[in-house]
Amino acid sequence: MHDIVTRLLAERMVWVPMPELGDLLPEAAQQFKSCVLGNIPIEDIMTGKYELTGPDDLEAGDPDDGIIAKYPGKNDPSRKRHGVPPDSKVYMQYRLRTRAMLRTANLYQQVFDPFFDLMAKLRSLLDLRIEDMLDQLGRQCQELGRLQHNRERSVIRVMTYLEPRRDDSGLAGKYHTDRNDITLHLYDSVPGLMLKRTASELELVPTRPGFSLAFVSDRLASLTGIPAVLHGARDNGKRQVIVMFVHFHHADGT
Repeated sequence: MHDIVTRLLAERMVWVPMPELGDLLPEAAQQFKSCVLGNIPIEDIMTGKYELTGPDDLEAGDPDDGIIAKYPGKNDPSRKRHGVPPDSKVYMQYRLRTRAMLRTANLYQQVFDPFFDLMAKLRSLLDLRIEDMLDQLGRQCQELGRLQHNRERSVIRVMTYLEPRRDDSGLAGKYHTDRNDITLHLYDSVPGLMLKRTASELELVPTRPGFSLAFVSDRLASLTGIPAVLHGARDNGKRQVIVMFVHFHHADGT
């Protein structure tokens, strides 16, 4: 992990071997499609019925947890904040509390069990990796030594893009940086993640089974001065993606 963190701090991104995730990631993507989306009409998801926001509003105006669909003209819970049409996608925001929140809202179905059981296993494995990463961050950069994993805020997103953006960009997901500390791009059913290193330098990220691409996001960038990675998604059909948005506890308590 020492060399991996060294490269992350120097190059803003690094491939992290995660062989322990093995077949769990493609299985999670398939379980989301069959156990969750296969049992809820997309029209119901478009109504926002399955969007959940806790009292702490972790996502600053966006739904925090649950099953969320964004689609121009039908449902976009964050359009007012962004001011542009949304990507067309449906996804699960999975946190430690999500299954309990769905049950409390009387939205949980027993057929979801295989998916949520698998996600709990994935999350446990990822938490161990994140603790190793934090330990090395503290050893290599003194100002990062007091950071801790914010386990309640960190979220795994399991997502399917529905169609290209309606802006002639050829993209399914617009270029942006993430608001968290470190993003772990865990799984792509087909290559689709686009990195924008400069205004003219674009890179299509290949799929690498057994590896996760870790990259710097906004909150860690603000702490270290290392620029966050600008990225988007190429249109290539109904691509399935799994990412983890990792949050740390910062010195200011956030």
